[in-house]
Amino acid sequence: MQFTFIDDKGKVLFLRDDAERAEWTQEELSLNCDFPSLSGKEITTGQRIFFRDPSTNSQEIYEVRNAKALTTDGVQQVIAEHICVSELTDEHIDGSQHIGQAIRDVLSSVLSGTLWDVGNVEVNPTSDVDISRGSVWQAVLQIRNNFNVYIEPRVTLSDSGKITRKLDVKSTSGTWNGVRLSVDKNLLDPSVTIDDTNLLTAIYGYGGTEIATEQGQENKEINFAGITWSKTADHPAKPAGQLFLEDPVATANYGRNGRPRFGYYQNTAILNPETLLQKVWETLKTCNTPDVSVEGTVADLYRLGYADQPIRLHDIALVEVSPAGFKRQIQIIRMTVDLLDPSATRLTIGAYIPNIVYLEKKTNEEITGSPGGGGGGGGGGGGNRSKQTERQEFETQITANNQMIQLRAYQNDLNDLDNEVKLQEAAITVEHNRITAEVTDRREADKQLTSKITQTANAITAEVKERQKADGELSGKITITAREIRQEVKDTDRRLSASIKVNADNIKLKVDSNGVIAAINVSPESIDISASKINLTGYVTASQLSAVDARIDSIISGKTTINTAITGALYANSSFTCLQHGVYWQGITINGTKYHLLGYVG
Repeated sequence: MQFTFIDDKGKVLFLRDDAERAEWTQEELSLNCDFPSLSGKEITTGQRIFFRDPSTNSQEIYEVRNAKALTTDGVQQVIAEHICVSELTDEHIDGSQHIGQAIRDVLSSVLSGTLWDVGNVEVNPTSDVDISRGSVWQAVLQIRNNFNVYIEPRVTLSDSGKITRKLDVKSTSGTWNGVRLSVDKNLLDPSVTIDDTNLLTAIYGYGGTEIATEQGQENKEINFAGITWSKTADHPAKPAGQLFLEDPVATANYGRNGRPRFGYYQNTAILNPETLLQKVWETLKTCNTPDVSVEGTVADLYRLGYADQPIRLHDIALVEVSPAGFKRQIQIIRMTVDLLDPSATRLTIGAYIPNIVYLEKKTNEEITGSPGGGGGGGGGGGGNRSKQTERQEFETQITANNQMIQLRAYQNDLNDLDNEVKLQEAAITVEHNRITAEVTDRREADKQLTSKITQTANAITAEVKERQKADGELSGKITITAREIRQEVKDTDRRLSASIKVNADNIKLKVDSNGVIAAINVSPESIDISASKINLTGYVTASQLSAVDARIDSIISGKTTINTAITGALYANSSFTCLQHGVYWQGITINGTKYHLLGYVG
């Protein structure tokens, strides 16, 4: 598999075809690779990785967000995300309301002024959406979730290095392209899960609040009680006056003792009762049957030469797991492509349920917050606040979407309302592949303290930083992997650093002071000490020394006890003392032209 590394202007930097691991998770827009460390072709943050989808030959461009060199085995770990995530996360947008607009128009408005444009629009539904102030990527996720569509990036890189950027809008219903997955053909180690935890057969619907226009009137929460539906092939009946919509077929199949299983839908941006009822029906269709998911490794037969067997994200696949008696057409909702091994692609197949609504069965407690921006489909970031909202000294916040959950608690500086300064802040973020906990203290004007713990499946990292405006930054960091434990302390102001690296067959200690380095390397074969000056204090005992194993090439001061010393030469005006008496020779022939022996000679 060839990867082309380019800069942000499309200029080719170098090519690499030596990846040891390359996993591309399409739904999360993330790429994780391992490359050997290679002089002249070092991978650094900010570089772009160009490659082609092996199933469609489409062009893909991902930006390196983390490049980690592991010196113990000479491997560099690279974490990258699609350029649409990094580029649109860095773009800011003010809040805006869009009432009854088609998704093409809303998306075009959000992308205005960025490098990205609306591409192919497979479906163009109409809806109301209240775009929150924040990043453009966050707004794109809001549109995706609110309109219940897929939004997929598409890029092309010309021979001149020009990058064309498009966001395509696709239906969530998926397409049947003939994909068949079965145990005896191409589905390995499958697991089938049937879960009715989130099953509902009837949903109450609540919209936004209609503000009273005349004195004496009260604000009114929108509902669809006044709307009547007759039963059609598309939807069930809904009598006038009823505040919920029921799917009778689902109640008959999955109800509790013949009674509906209720939940409710809340969307404060909807002020039209008919729109609210339609949204409730769209939501009910996503949860009126048990959740069924199949996970397993598949052999990508298309990449192995079978042109009629393509496997693509969001396609409908016929899945047959004979031992479990399972056979159903369901959608591929998550796909981690092994770009190096066509037989090791991981799939999750099941019902696509986007985070388009606030849906809760057992509580009326309101959850606030909005989808976050950043990392591959929505990881990170908090909800957005209006400046007119009254600020409290202590606040908490929950942000959730179908990519992550974040809990935050913070203390506001009520003396600086304009800048919304947070004196102290703590956050826990849970994503599909990592958990992050971070605490920040800004109570001292010239100093900021931060501690952070990040856990993934292959590493745990703990870091503490102290930033001072006048004195630079102090930091301590510990990283634990299955192969290595690394500890390091840095003082950027004085350009000092110290580190310890421990693995199964080696220990390395290193101190760097303004480019002057002292190091000790310990392995089963040897101990290497490197420094401009080495001081040994006290008695030093060495055994089993030989002319090959050890040499004394310079003067030794102090007291040194050894069994045997072999020297290259004894020079004039120098002395060599053993046992505080002199040099004892036994069975030694002395050759030379001039000798001076002092003291008793036996």
